[in-house]
Amino acid sequence: MGTLLPMFPIGFALSFLLPVVGPELPASTDLTFRRDVLALQEATWRLDFREAERLLAVLPNRTITISWDDTKVPADRKIEFAKARDKAIESWKELVPSLQISVVPKGRIRLSFEAELPPNADTTGPAGAVYFFSSDPDEARVEGILAQVRTAKKLQIDAKEVTNEVVYAIGVSLGLGEIAHIASPMNREEGLYRAVMPLSSGEALLANDTLNAVARLKGLVDARRRIVPTRPQVFLSQTEFRPAAVVQGDAISQSFLIVNKGNSPLRIRLVPDCGCFAAVRYDKSVPPGEERLVQVTVDTTSFPGDLDKNLYLYTNDPERGEVKLNFQMRADPLFTFLGHERQSTILLGDGGANTELVLLVNDKKPMKPTAVRVDGVPALGTFEPWTGSVDDPDQPGRTIQRQGFRIRLAIPAEIPPGRSPMTVNVITDDPVWKELRHTLYVQRGIVALPSSLYMGELGKDPARGWFLVTRPRSPFKILGVESSSPFLKAFVENIDGGFEYRVNVVYDGRGDFGDFRATLTLVTDDKKQPRVEVPIRAVIR
Repeated sequence: MGTLLPMFPIGFALSFLLPVVGPELPASTDLTFRRDVLALQEATWRLDFREAERLLAVLPNRTITISWDDTKVPADRKIEFAKARDKAIESWKELVPSLQISVVPKGRIRLSFEAELPPNADTTGPAGAVYFFSSDPDEARVEGILAQVRTAKKLQIDAKEVTNEVVYAIGVSLGLGEIAHIASPMNREEGLYRAVMPLSSGEALLANDTLNAVARLKGLVDARRRIVPTRPQVFLSQTEFRPAAVVQGDAISQSFLIVNKGNSPLRIRLVPDCGCFAAVRYDKSVPPGEERLVQVTVDTTSFPGDLDKNLYLYTNDPERGEVKLNFQMRADPLFTFLGHERQSTILLGDGGANTELVLLVNDKKPMKPTAVRVDGVPALGTFEPWTGSVDDPDQPGRTIQRQGFRIRLAIPAEIPPGRSPMTVNVITDDPVWKELRHTLYVQRGIVALPSSLYMGELGKDPARGWFLVTRPRSPFKILGVESSSPFLKAFVENIDGGFEYRVNVVYDGRGDFGDFRATLTLVTDDKKQPRVEVPIRAVIR
């Protein structure tokens, strides 16, 4: 009599006999997300569907909940920060309309505030925010703690910092990774942001890719299918590049191989940290066991000197999602201006100013000036041959004799108070480099930057803005601030030893509807400029 075999449900037998390949993840996803997806696949391979369901519960879906703890936020800023949070939520919902995002007492994203934070392990100054990630369904998937002051100068944050951090927190909860050196809220900053970083179609595509991958995993887990764990594995022929020096304007070409030693397609994305990477040619996917050539071209036209730049490689490798490729290069400058660094400021006295620059040109591609033109201010520029000593770029502490041209600049006293750009244009006999430009600033007196502050559209909630007050190399004190409006107040932060101040403007939310105009008057200790007036504009709706 034959042996009786145990009976299994047909679905169980198929799940064991007919494994399927898991979904391909895109490049630029979060490390915790990639690891959890791999762990889920491995659980199904072991037929541990209870563990697979537990992991599925922590992966992103289209319903996002946020808990918001602002107990340590000053009362007069709670509404401002809450509106900044809601702006972040709306930006994601507008980009990915299928998302349902709400603020609840216990959310999968937990955000709170501290007065300030210590430095992160990879930062030199205090952290702007810290994040923690969990793969436990009973805990928040993403926990973020936001500092209310940033930078070593402990400058107060504005609504834009809150908006950018909330956008980032939602992004990582969707499986997106942090991306360096692109204009995106997924490229976090520890300092103060210049503006609210807009989301793009790239983030929308990436979020939909991760959500679709999770949806497919859910269908396979629900069907009790065994999933072959997908492990793309990136290998690079080299990660450091040291090409020979060139002359400014010449191109630098490099190449390297990307090898996929894994069992599933390797998705790749290359992000440069510099506009000098003129072309980066590569295939966005490498099949298992194959290799692909990446060709890189660096344009040195606008990037003279020693260059220490990076390409960041983002992949879907579960353990190596980001690789830095370092390029140390040199483009010998075709020309150099000495005397005033680019973007430096010349202070004017009562008699104007006379200053000079020295123009050095590269002996390998010599050129001569034929005229000097000054744009921006009514200054007069002349040139003459020059011989003198300069620092040896190859041997610090040593000087060498060089020949070049002296550029004399005569700036009249009639320039009005304020700061104006001044571009020195040296016309040459070179058919390619016809004009060599060097931009400086001319400043008279204490200056507000910007000269007037527009606070945008305001409602009945408090709002803030700020501007700088500066006079380089000539310290001064702000003794007080007077406001022409009862709805505005201001407080001053000394951020550069008496040379520069940040004036924080606070609107209390009680203004009348319509066009809002006021003036802040800064009282200084400068006898020639005891009062500096800064117009404030807004529209109250």
